[in-house]
Amino acid sequence: SALYTLSRAYERGGFVPKNPMTAAVKLTQSAMLGCALANYVIARNYHEGRQGFEKSASDALYWAQRLQSLQPDKNKFLLSTSVFKSIVSGA
Repeated sequence: SALYTLSRAYERGGFVPKNPMTAAVKLTQSAMLGCALANYVIARNYHEGRQGFEKSASDALYWAQRLQSLQPDKNKFLLSTSVFKSIVSGA
């Protein structure tokens, strides 16, 4: 989605000033609007404690479950990653 792309731009800087807080807000907005990749990235960030997201197994699981609910047939790749499997297994 466009919001996901914008979140990445704020994360990296370049054509917009680098701003991790704005990146996290845009990423979350994108996920809430149904972007599967944004849901995956947030789950991974909580799982690994990356990009300003405090490590949290429960938050990682919440976002992973949201991802599962978003057209699973279209998101087979994201659902098959080792990170996703680790989150849902509680590892």
